[in-house]
Amino acid sequence: MTTPLRILLCSSALAGALTLIACGGLTFVIEQCEGPYCNVACVVDADCPSGARCLLGYCHVEDYDGGGGGNQTDGADDGGGGDPTGGDQGGGGDQGGGGDQGGGGDQAGDAAPVGDPVVVFGDQSCVDLDQDGYCTCCPLGLDCNEDNPAIHEGAAELCDGVDNDCDTDIDEGVLNACNNCEPFPICNTETPWTGGSGIPGEGDLPPPGSAEDGTILEDSDGDGFGSVTLSSGTVATDFAWPASETQGSISRIDTIQNLEVGRYSVVLVRDDDPAKPYVADFGPRTQCQQPSRSTVDEFGNAFIANRANRHEGYTGTCDNASAAPNYYGSVSKIGYLHEVLCDATQNPGLEGCQCVDRSGNGRIETSRDYNSPANGIQVPVCAGAGCTTTACTTDAQCTSVGAGSQCIAGQCTICREDADCASGQYCVRELYPSQVRGRCSTTAHPVHPCTGDRCADSCVRHSNCPAEHYCVRSNTTPASRFCSTTPAIPEFLGKDDECLLWTRRIPGQSEATGNVLTDGTGRRSKPRAMAIDKDGYLWVGDHETSRAYKLRGDGEFVYPAAGASWAVNDVCPRTAHRVSDNSVVATPATTCLTERCFWTIPAACRLALSLSPYGAVIDGGRLHPRNFSYVWFTNTNGNIQRVDTETGAMSVVFDTEGSYGISIDHRDRVWLADQGSDSAPNLHRFDPANPAFDPSTASCPACWAKFTPTNPTAAPWTTTTNWRGRGITTELLTNGSARIWAMFNNDWTGTPNYMVAFDADTGVEETGLRTRIDTMPTEPSTVACRGPVGVGIGSGGKVWFVNQSTSTICAFDPYDVATDLTAIPVGPGPYTYSDFTGNIFRSFTKPQGTYKILVQGCPACFEVADWGLVTWEADTPGDSTMEVRFRVGATIGAAQNPANPQDGPVIQPTESFYDLPFASGEWLQIEFKFLADDNGLAPKLHHVDVARSCRPRGEGC
Repeated sequence: MTTPLRILLCSSALAGALTLIACGGLTFVIEQCEGPYCNVACVVDADCPSGARCLLGYCHVEDYDGGGGGNQTDGADDGGGGDPTGGDQGGGGDQGGGGDQGGGGDQAGDAAPVGDPVVVFGDQSCVDLDQDGYCTCCPLGLDCNEDNPAIHEGAAELCDGVDNDCDTDIDEGVLNACNNCEPFPICNTETPWTGGSGIPGEGDLPPPGSAEDGTILEDSDGDGFGSVTLSSGTVATDFAWPASETQGSISRIDTIQNLEVGRYSVVLVRDDDPAKPYVADFGPRTQCQQPSRSTVDEFGNAFIANRANRHEGYTGTCDNASAAPNYYGSVSKIGYLHEVLCDATQNPGLEGCQCVDRSGNGRIETSRDYNSPANGIQVPVCAGAGCTTTACTTDAQCTSVGAGSQCIAGQCTICREDADCASGQYCVRELYPSQVRGRCSTTAHPVHPCTGDRCADSCVRHSNCPAEHYCVRSNTTPASRFCSTTPAIPEFLGKDDECLLWTRRIPGQSEATGNVLTDGTGRRSKPRAMAIDKDGYLWVGDHETSRAYKLRGDGEFVYPAAGASWAVNDVCPRTAHRVSDNSVVATPATTCLTERCFWTIPAACRLALSLSPYGAVIDGGRLHPRNFSYVWFTNTNGNIQRVDTETGAMSVVFDTEGSYGISIDHRDRVWLADQGSDSAPNLHRFDPANPAFDPSTASCPACWAKFTPTNPTAAPWTTTTNWRGRGITTELLTNGSARIWAMFNNDWTGTPNYMVAFDADTGVEETGLRTRIDTMPTEPSTVACRGPVGVGIGSGGKVWFVNQSTSTICAFDPYDVATDLTAIPVGPGPYTYSDFTGNIFRSFTKPQGTYKILVQGCPACFEVADWGLVTWEADTPGDSTMEVRFRVGATIGAAQNPANPQDGPVIQPTESFYDLPFASGEWLQIEFKFLADDNGLAPKLHHVDVARSCRPRGEGC
């Protein structure tokens, strides 16, 4: 048995396959370690497995022929036959170990190894099995794999699935665009949406984003990932839209932040608009617009109905019946201001933004709060002696006002910028912020804060700033002004707002036959009822003429019913007339730029209702033979009438005691708030599923139910003889049931005012939720909640109501009844009914939800060569369905833009797949739309995979 070798501590150098140890002019060949235990450290033989001995700190097996270059072990002592090759190469005979110097006689004659050598350096000894010069004691560095000479400390990291440079990381910096080692990257990645659940049956998706309404995450293990499905309760947008009756504006309320974040004019009248609707502009006569109804579509866009009337006792500066704007009602659309898609810095090109870059400067400048912290929208109003106006028709009439004064909007104006005004005054463009000149005001309204790299440069005039910069004032210290790349855009932009998309005047009745009266009264209309059906069409009821209209999302009128020469939803032709003499305009695109025009449409483009519509709601189509919806119109007498949104077919009128607000519940039953004066706060419910219902018979007593809460003469009600039911809405609860929220006022605006909740099935008042809303325990003197009108459901199930008397919108949290009401100031005299939060549409008309996944195809220096297979795992119980849409684009905005071409929808069963046909596009958006069945069963999505291949972009990337 060979004893452990002891050796002098010498310097070493590699010489071919052997390690040469130089000591005092002598060179020794050191025996290699052989066998399967060379990685086992030892001090003595007893430390090694049976059959092995300890050699220089590692366990050595003699006569081992395991691929180490043949039998190269010591044969002198053990009869291994000796290998003269080892002796000769080592320096021959006794020189290899040399008598006593070798540590024990016989070892001096051991054969010199050809395989991996043992290395001794300094006071350490180790084995460099792969002969790469790297080992525990090697001067070049450490080795984490002695079986491969290409793996050691400092080696080049290769894309091979191992740690080549011994830094504990694998393939760092060398993986391709798809995190693999293919020469042309092929991705099948789950990132960035895969979680780490590990619970059988639970998904691995992240929660829906804030813009993905109607879906929730089921996350039983609380790791932040799970399965996505429809919200089981009310689905509301994050915004409420109350309209200011006397200002002619509408506010956007963030129901999460509890803040007014935008305010818009309710009509669009632009000098370059060839359609130039004959409606009042924003300004001194704005009150004549009388906005009252608003609703929200599935994309977050808002619609406003302006009843534009004065003849019912409204006062103000409206003109007579033969002049604008009296009697000429209209509908306007406001685009949803998406904070990412409408931000050019995050989404160059603004693809997918619902607003329009009218100025062509590459950005969207629209109503928003510029104060920090935000405090709501402030409308520019001139204050002080400089606001005195001089009427004019020409610039020449303004010379006496001041040098450079111009006649704008019938008034002489003087200033272009703040420096044109006296010290302590500011140039305010009160009517239209884009106009060239304004008036000198002692009050400065907030403007867009300074942007760019020159905001440290103070200024007095625009000319003090570099090219393409503007001198803008500070919102905190208006006397301080700085050079900005963004002009002084005010918080309220009026008609210049780039999210105010279009205004359509609702035509009066007689113009269809050409019998337009000379004084213009035949053109009058009063839109007061409005709702959106599940296909995105807007239904408008004209209270003045008892007509109903159907509009597309772009404002075009469509035929609501088929005819001999047109189909349902064909676009209705419009004819332009001069306001001055009713004559037909042959060239409206040019003539109506300089003359006021109004428009007519064929009589077949309207439905002749049997009542004067005051409110409207659209059901979920549960009773429709083809799953379309019915729109229900009501008047103030308790009458309702149904219209088929597919065919335009109308039912007879069904009547009860009285009505004001109208809503729908989870069983497509119609609810009315009674505005009668029978001393009781009543609600009425109409059930078209009752066997006695017949749309052609004008009587169905069995369809009606009446519900009355506690007698109003008993506490906490106050004795009154004139309780008025006003706003009404429905909340879908998490257990699938629903409750009705109704407003009751003492007369119209008196106090007290109450909000009451009813069970939608039993009609019984829910205890603990009756709320007196005209008093608040901590009510500030300037912010209160009195004179409520409309009511809607917002984020988190809060109940929002619009207060005409106190110019506020307030919220009650039924899940935290001890907390005070939330009160937010808005424009003066808000007056809004209808579905102003979008809750009815999303929870009942079209119960749905969306979930979106945005996938980046390839990182920098790579581009998509092909989008491959998308697979997903989902459940679709009952008759529920899930629509899957795919859209690609060169930018995020393009991939998210609803207007861009897309592939789909694809409706698939459980565990589905789809091979994408796209061969380019750096971004992919997958949109899952969840649609519940009539029993409330909803799809559930668990997992998604996306495959794509990438290729290098080429030189210079």
